[in-house]
Amino acid sequence: MNEDSPFQVGNPVAPDKFLGRQRELRRTASRLSQGESTALVGEPRTGKTSLLLYLSAPQTQSDLYDDGAEGLIFSYLDSQSLGGQFTPAQFWEQALLPIKERLCIPNPETAVAQQFAICQENGYGTYTLEVLFRRLHEAGRRLVLLLDEFNLILHHAVLNNAEFYGGLRSLSSRCASLSLVIASRLSLTRLNAETLVFNPTGSPYFNTFTELTLTDFPEKDVEALLRWGEDFIPADRYAIRRLAGGHPFLLQAAAEAMVDARAEKLDSEERRQFVADRLYREQRQHFADTWRNWSPESRQLFTVVGLANMHNQLADRRFRLDNLLDDIAGWGPELGEMKHSGLIEPSETIPGGWKVTRQIMLWWLADELVQAMRSESDFSQWLSSEELEGRWTRNQRDQMIEAAKNSVQIVYQLMDAFTKGKGFLDTMMG
Repeated sequence: MNEDSPFQVGNPVAPDKFLGRQRELRRTASRLSQGESTALVGEPRTGKTSLLLYLSAPQTQSDLYDDGAEGLIFSYLDSQSLGGQFTPAQFWEQALLPIKERLCIPNPETAVAQQFAICQENGYGTYTLEVLFRRLHEAGRRLVLLLDEFNLILHHAVLNNAEFYGGLRSLSSRCASLSLVIASRLSLTRLNAETLVFNPTGSPYFNTFTELTLTDFPEKDVEALLRWGEDFIPADRYAIRRLAGGHPFLLQAAAEAMVDARAEKLDSEERRQFVADRLYREQRQHFADTWRNWSPESRQLFTVVGLANMHNQLADRRFRLDNLLDDIAGWGPELGEMKHSGLIEPSETIPGGWKVTRQIMLWWLADELVQAMRSESDFSQWLSSEELEGRWTRNQRDQMIEAAKNSVQIVYQLMDAFTKGKGFLDTMMG
């Protein structure tokens, strides 16, 4: 990482470098002040962790919560840090640690401290926890429990059960002194669907939450971020936006690469090539994580939209897409989600009517299809592994194979030409 770069890639953004998300901050802070729970939902690397840390940072609390800040006690847990055999009792031991440190140890004779001891003795059962939160409310305090990467609990060997989810729901809905903010890659609809097996006839576990989606940055926030690159010229900023769209992490990664390119005193075309090449090479795992986060329907939709975008960028359009695009209107929910996130936007010039805003994602899709098209068996295996087998008619499948073979070969050739300094990026930008 360039120490002189104002851009940050990898770690959560510090509160003093936090940009945008004002609507989400205001809404979440307002709900916390009223004792209500919120789910922050977004694709990988959209800033969920940064937002959680901003909500709980000491220097932001007076602005966010006014006079109510003094009564709030924040506890942050990252689900990635919960060991495979982590029990509900261990979960609550960790979650309640700030209460223990701030209220119980300094004042062991208080009602809160005495009930905390009872919770420990009884393994943090739901009833004893409910009494603890009652005592906390009487003391004028509220615990704000921030649970990061909550979707990972769905795969936890111990916590993924009815007792744990039911306890969370009961405590957060019944106790005025407990508010939850969960950050998840999965929507509440998908979380409820995944946990339905534990409670098929009861209320969904997460219907007490309000969902706020972290989308791509709007243009004003993209511009504000790129202004941190003080020596960026308009062509530099344009290249970054076209590669990364409004995705906050990809913007930071591309902008940091642009800082390095300028430090090496590359000319304008060389800078664009440097940035695109590094972004593609270093962020392949991010693209794969984003793809895995989607439902099979969303993967199918993005494959079709991506092929249409590739087709539109080629002068020699030797393949057809009409059968594939006939059903695109049937993906209404998936189209709506991708449009809302900022990944696609309406277009009057691209077949099917949708443009991929993050051009770098097309490179990754092309690479995936190149590998899948090596043989018929490879392609069938790819369809099966990505849960796409059987989702196209025979005619649509044949047309997709034809389109993918032609477009991917040409796009891959353009990528190769680009890495050799032949202006690939300018071709992609059109």
